[in-house]
Amino acid sequence: VQVDWGHPLAYGLVVDYLFNEGGGKTLYSIGPVPATATIQTANVWSQSPRGSGVLFQNVASHQANMSAAALNITGAITILAWFKVTGVATADVVNGYAATTPFAGWGMDVGQTAGGTLSYWNGGGTWNGSTGTYNDGNIHQAVITATSAGCIFYKDGKQDSTGVNAGPNAYTGVRAIGGRNDGAAANGFTGTIYRVAVWKRALSAAEILSLFAEPYAFLQPVPAVRYWGQVPATGGTGVMSTGGATLNTGLRIPILARFP
Repeated sequence: VQVDWGHPLAYGLVVDYLFNEGGGKTLYSIGPVPATATIQTANVWSQSPRGSGVLFQNVASHQANMSAAALNITGAITILAWFKVTGVATADVVNGYAATTPFAGWGMDVGQTAGGTLSYWNGGGTWNGSTGTYNDGNIHQAVITATSAGCIFYKDGKQDSTGVNAGPNAYTGVRAIGGRNDGAAANGFTGTIYRVAVWKRALSAAEILSLFAEPYAFLQPVPAVRYWGQVPATGGTGVMSTGGATLNTGLRIPILARFP
Protein backbone atom coordinates (compact mmCIF):
# COMPACT_ATOMS: atom_id res chain seq x y z
CA VAL A 1 0.00 0.00 0.00
CA GLN A 2 0.95 3.66 -0.26
CA VAL A 3 -0.32 6.98 1.06
CA ASP A 4 -2.94 8.83 -0.94
CA TRP A 5 -1.37 12.27 -0.54
CA GLY A 6 -4.48 13.93 -1.89
CA HIS A 7 -6.52 12.65 1.06
CA PRO A 8 -7.10 15.22 3.85
CA LEU A 9 -6.02 12.74 6.54
CA ALA A 10 -2.57 12.47 4.95
CA TYR A 11 -1.84 16.15 5.55
CA GLY A 12 0.95 16.53 8.10
CA LEU A 13 1.73 12.80 8.30
CA VAL A 14 5.33 12.15 9.40
CA VAL A 15 5.55 8.37 9.89
CA ASP A 16 3.10 5.48 9.67
CA TYR A 17 4.34 2.07 10.74
CA LEU A 18 1.72 -0.49 9.66
CA PHE A 19 3.53 -3.55 11.10
CA ASN A 20 2.58 -5.43 7.94
CA GLU A 21 6.01 -6.98 7.39
CA GLY A 22 4.86 -10.15 9.18
CA GLY A 23 8.36 -11.04 10.42
CA GLY A 24 11.94 -9.90 10.81
CA LYS A 25 13.42 -7.06 12.85
CA THR A 26 12.81 -4.04 10.58
CA LEU A 27 9.62 -2.00 10.45
CA TYR A 28 9.05 0.31 7.48
CA SER A 29 7.13 3.58 7.54
CA ILE A 30 5.03 4.58 4.55
CA GLY A 31 5.27 8.28 5.44
CA PRO A 32 6.66 11.06 3.24
CA VAL A 33 10.33 10.33 3.98
CA PRO A 34 12.09 6.95 4.11
CA ALA A 35 12.12 5.74 7.69
CA THR A 36 12.59 2.46 9.50
CA ALA A 37 12.30 1.19 13.05
CA THR A 38 14.77 -1.50 14.03
CA ILE A 39 13.73 -3.98 16.71
CA GLN A 40 16.76 -4.40 18.93
CA THR A 41 16.46 -8.03 19.99
CA ALA A 42 14.28 -11.13 19.65
CA ASN A 43 10.67 -10.47 18.80
CA VAL A 44 7.49 -12.43 18.27
CA TRP A 45 5.09 -11.60 15.45
CA SER A 46 1.41 -12.38 15.83
CA GLN A 47 -1.76 -12.19 13.75
CA SER A 48 -5.13 -10.78 14.77
CA PRO A 49 -8.23 -9.22 13.19
CA ARG A 50 -6.15 -6.00 13.23
CA GLY A 51 -3.46 -7.61 11.09
CA SER A 52 0.08 -8.45 12.11
CA GLY A 53 1.81 -7.01 15.15
CA VAL A 54 4.87 -7.38 17.33
CA LEU A 55 4.74 -8.75 20.86
CA PHE A 56 6.90 -6.65 23.17
CA GLN A 57 7.71 -8.27 26.48
CA ASN A 58 9.13 -5.53 28.73
CA VAL A 59 12.68 -6.68 28.05
CA ALA A 60 15.73 -4.39 28.06
CA SER A 61 16.73 -3.39 24.52
CA HIS A 62 13.59 -4.96 23.06
CA GLN A 63 12.33 -1.64 21.67
CA ALA A 64 12.19 -0.67 17.98
CA ASN A 65 14.24 2.49 17.41
CA MET A 66 12.79 4.88 14.81
CA SER A 67 15.15 6.56 12.36
CA ALA A 68 13.18 9.55 11.03
CA ALA A 69 14.71 12.95 11.76
CA ALA A 70 11.30 14.34 10.81
CA LEU A 71 10.14 13.24 14.28
CA ASN A 72 11.97 16.26 15.72
CA ILE A 73 8.58 17.90 16.17
CA THR A 74 7.87 21.00 18.21
CA GLY A 75 4.41 22.47 18.46
CA ALA A 76 1.30 20.55 17.46
CA ILE A 77 1.44 16.75 17.28
CA THR A 78 -0.80 13.70 16.96
CA ILE A 79 0.33 10.25 18.13
CA LEU A 80 -1.83 7.30 17.06
CA ALA A 81 -1.35 3.66 18.00
CA TRP A 82 -3.25 0.39 17.87
CA PHE A 83 -2.20 -2.02 20.61
CA LYS A 84 -3.23 -4.68 23.13
CA VAL A 85 -1.89 -4.51 26.67
CA THR A 86 -1.21 -7.83 28.39
CA GLY A 87 0.71 -6.49 31.39
CA VAL A 88 -0.20 -3.85 33.95
CA ALA A 89 3.21 -2.25 34.50
CA THR A 90 4.21 1.14 33.11
CA ALA A 91 4.60 0.60 29.39
CA ASP A 92 6.04 2.90 26.71
CA VAL A 93 4.15 2.73 23.41
CA VAL A 94 6.16 5.51 21.73
CA ASN A 95 9.00 7.15 23.59
CA GLY A 96 11.77 9.69 23.19
CA TYR A 97 13.92 10.04 26.27
CA ALA A 98 16.95 12.05 27.31
CA ALA A 99 18.35 12.01 30.84
CA THR A 100 18.08 15.72 31.52
CA THR A 101 16.17 17.60 34.21
CA PRO A 102 13.35 17.62 33.36
CA PHE A 103 13.55 14.70 30.95
CA ALA A 104 13.52 15.89 27.35
CA GLY A 105 11.47 14.19 24.66
CA TRP A 106 7.87 13.17 24.18
CA GLY A 107 5.91 9.98 24.47
CA MET A 108 2.74 7.90 24.75
CA ASP A 109 2.62 5.52 27.67
CA VAL A 110 0.21 3.15 29.37
CA GLY A 111 0.19 3.14 33.17
CA GLN A 112 2.52 6.06 33.88
CA THR A 113 -0.12 8.11 35.71
CA ALA A 114 -2.43 5.29 36.88
CA GLY A 115 -2.83 1.61 36.18
CA GLY A 116 -3.96 0.94 32.62
CA THR A 117 -4.57 4.58 31.65
CA LEU A 118 -3.01 6.38 28.69
CA SER A 119 -0.35 9.01 29.45
CA TYR A 120 1.35 11.80 27.51
CA TRP A 121 4.75 13.37 28.10
CA ASN A 122 5.98 16.49 26.31
CA GLY A 123 9.38 16.94 27.95
CA GLY A 124 8.13 19.71 30.17
CA GLY A 125 7.73 18.27 33.63
CA THR A 126 4.93 15.82 34.38
CA TRP A 127 2.83 13.20 32.65
CA ASN A 128 -0.83 13.87 31.86
CA GLY A 129 -3.17 10.89 32.01
CA SER A 130 -6.47 9.76 30.53
CA THR A 131 -9.57 8.58 32.33
CA GLY A 132 -10.17 5.45 30.28
CA THR A 133 -8.09 2.32 30.78
CA TYR A 134 -6.53 -0.02 28.23
CA ASN A 135 -5.43 -3.09 30.21
CA ASP A 136 -8.54 -5.17 29.51
CA GLY A 137 -6.90 -7.59 27.07
CA ASN A 138 -8.60 -6.05 24.02
CA ILE A 139 -7.14 -4.26 21.00
CA HIS A 140 -7.64 -0.50 21.16
CA GLN A 141 -6.98 2.58 19.10
CA ALA A 142 -5.28 5.24 21.27
CA VAL A 143 -4.74 8.81 20.09
CA ILE A 144 -3.15 11.82 21.75
CA THR A 145 -3.22 15.28 20.21
CA ALA A 146 -1.34 18.25 21.65
CA THR A 147 -1.16 21.94 20.82
CA SER A 148 -0.20 25.07 22.72
CA ALA A 149 -3.62 24.83 24.40
CA GLY A 150 -2.96 21.39 25.94
CA CYS A 151 -3.52 17.75 25.08
CA ILE A 152 -6.56 15.59 24.34
CA PHE A 153 -6.86 11.82 24.81
CA TYR A 154 -9.03 9.66 22.53
CA LYS A 155 -9.94 6.03 23.09
CA ASP A 156 -11.42 4.01 20.22
CA GLY A 157 -12.37 7.13 18.28
CA LYS A 158 -14.00 9.08 21.11
CA GLN A 159 -12.60 11.85 23.29
CA ASP A 160 -11.71 10.49 26.70
CA SER A 161 -10.17 13.35 28.66
CA THR A 162 -7.87 16.37 28.44
CA GLY A 163 -4.62 17.58 29.98
CA VAL A 164 -2.49 20.69 30.23
CA ASN A 165 0.65 19.39 28.51
CA ALA A 166 1.25 21.22 25.24
CA GLY A 167 3.09 20.07 22.12
CA PRO A 168 6.57 18.59 22.60
CA ASN A 169 9.69 20.59 23.33
CA ALA A 170 12.84 20.53 21.20
CA TYR A 171 14.29 17.01 21.20
CA THR A 172 16.47 15.50 18.51
CA GLY A 173 17.28 12.10 20.00
CA VAL A 174 16.10 8.64 19.06
CA ARG A 175 12.45 7.72 19.45
CA ALA A 176 11.43 4.17 20.12
CA ILE A 177 8.37 1.93 19.83
CA GLY A 178 7.64 -0.54 22.61
CA GLY A 179 10.19 0.63 25.15
CA ARG A 180 12.68 3.29 26.16
CA ASN A 181 15.07 4.38 23.43
CA ASP A 182 18.04 4.08 25.83
CA GLY A 183 17.45 0.31 26.08
CA ALA A 184 16.66 0.33 29.78
CA ALA A 185 14.40 -2.40 31.13
CA ALA A 186 12.19 0.19 32.82
CA ASN A 187 8.89 1.03 31.14
CA GLY A 188 9.05 -1.58 28.37
CA PHE A 189 5.70 -2.32 26.74
CA THR A 190 4.04 -5.63 27.62
CA GLY A 191 1.65 -6.61 24.87
CA THR A 192 1.28 -6.37 21.10
CA ILE A 193 1.56 -3.22 19.00
CA TYR A 194 -0.09 -3.20 15.57
CA ARG A 195 0.42 0.32 14.27
CA VAL A 196 2.12 3.62 15.17
CA ALA A 197 1.59 6.87 13.24
CA VAL A 198 2.59 10.47 13.96
CA TRP A 199 1.38 13.75 12.43
CA LYS A 200 2.91 17.19 12.88
CA ARG A 201 -0.52 18.67 13.49
CA ALA A 202 -3.43 17.97 15.82
CA LEU A 203 -6.07 15.87 14.09
CA SER A 204 -9.65 16.92 14.74
CA ALA A 205 -12.14 14.83 16.71
CA ALA A 206 -13.98 14.04 13.46
CA GLU A 207 -10.77 12.88 11.77
CA ILE A 208 -9.87 10.61 14.68
CA LEU A 209 -13.33 9.07 14.72
CA SER A 210 -13.09 8.44 10.97
CA LEU A 211 -9.73 6.71 11.46
CA PHE A 212 -11.28 4.43 14.05
CA ALA A 213 -14.11 3.53 11.69
CA GLU A 214 -11.78 3.19 8.67
CA PRO A 215 -8.15 2.93 9.87
CA TYR A 216 -6.70 2.85 6.36
CA ALA A 217 -8.84 5.62 4.88
CA PHE A 218 -5.88 7.58 3.49
CA LEU A 219 -4.03 4.56 2.10
CA GLN A 220 -4.42 3.02 -1.34
CA PRO A 221 -3.04 -0.01 -3.19
CA VAL A 222 0.13 0.44 -5.18
CA PRO A 223 -1.14 0.80 -8.76
CA ALA A 224 -0.45 -1.90 -11.29
CA VAL A 225 1.57 -0.69 -14.28
CA ARG A 226 1.34 -2.33 -17.69
CA TYR A 227 4.36 -2.05 -19.90
CA TRP A 228 5.74 -3.88 -22.92
CA GLY A 229 8.66 -6.24 -22.84
CA GLN A 230 10.36 -7.62 -25.92
CA VAL A 231 11.78 -11.10 -26.31
CA PRO A 232 15.47 -10.70 -27.28
CA ALA A 233 16.12 -11.38 -30.94
CA THR A 234 19.30 -13.28 -30.11
CA GLY A 235 17.60 -15.87 -27.96
CA GLY A 236 19.62 -17.39 -25.11
CA THR A 237 18.71 -17.05 -21.46
CA GLY A 238 16.58 -13.99 -22.13
CA VAL A 239 14.09 -15.83 -24.33
CA MET A 240 10.81 -16.55 -22.53
CA SER A 241 8.76 -19.63 -23.24
CA THR A 242 5.31 -20.93 -22.43
CA GLY A 243 4.03 -24.49 -22.49
CA GLY A 244 7.46 -25.72 -23.55
CA ALA A 245 7.39 -23.71 -26.79
CA THR A 246 9.84 -20.84 -27.27
CA LEU A 247 8.23 -17.49 -28.03
CA ASN A 248 9.13 -15.83 -31.33
CA THR A 249 12.17 -13.62 -30.95
CA GLY A 250 11.37 -9.94 -31.22
CA LEU A 251 7.81 -10.52 -30.00
CA ARG A 252 6.40 -7.71 -27.84
CA ILE A 253 4.34 -8.98 -24.87
CA PRO A 254 2.40 -7.11 -22.14
CA ILE A 255 3.84 -7.46 -18.64
CA LEU A 256 1.91 -6.50 -15.52
CA ALA A 257 4.05 -5.30 -12.64
CA ARG A 258 3.75 -3.53 -9.33
CA PHE A 259 6.29 -1.05 -8.07
CA PRO A 260 6.70 -0.41 -4.32
